[in-house]
Amino acid sequence: MAEPFIEALREAVQEIAESMLFVEVEQKDCRHDKSPMTVDISAILGYSENLRGSFALSAPTDGAISLASALLGEPREELDGELQDAYSEMANMLAGGVQSRMEAQFGAIKMSTPMLIQGHGHQVGSEASFQCVSHDFSLDGKAFCVHIFYHPDELEKLA
Repeated sequence: MAEPFIEALREAVQEIAESMLFVEVEQKDCRHDKSPMTVDISAILGYSENLRGSFALSAPTDGAISLASALLGEPREELDGELQDAYSEMANMLAGGVQSRMEAQFGAIKMSTPMLIQGHGHQVGSEASFQCVSHDFSLDGKAFCVHIFYHPDELEKLA
């Protein structure tokens, strides 16, 4: 029943990649659970009002550099402050793409500003009562994943 989240996520990633970054993103595994990908950096945003949940863009360092470099339009080697800001902005754009697609079904959804978390092998989670859908992607062979955490009661709004 979480298919609306998965579809919104796929569409948002493809749209941003094609229209803003002018790159192709390869879709990888999708699951009704957290991604098993080992990550080094995550940008997390919260959803509120008519959708309780959160959005996380997570990647190993090379995936984060690839995404942020694509947004800046120039290749970079180091994840410096400017690339961290670009990575957070990428998460903001993707979460906004999901938000705009889900508002048709849920009504108005508010979104927080991104928080950046760094640390090799960290995990992003939510309250035990929340569920997760995740989708792995690849840009130029560099992996990244997107998680959407939501309360199961939210799906009743779609019935």
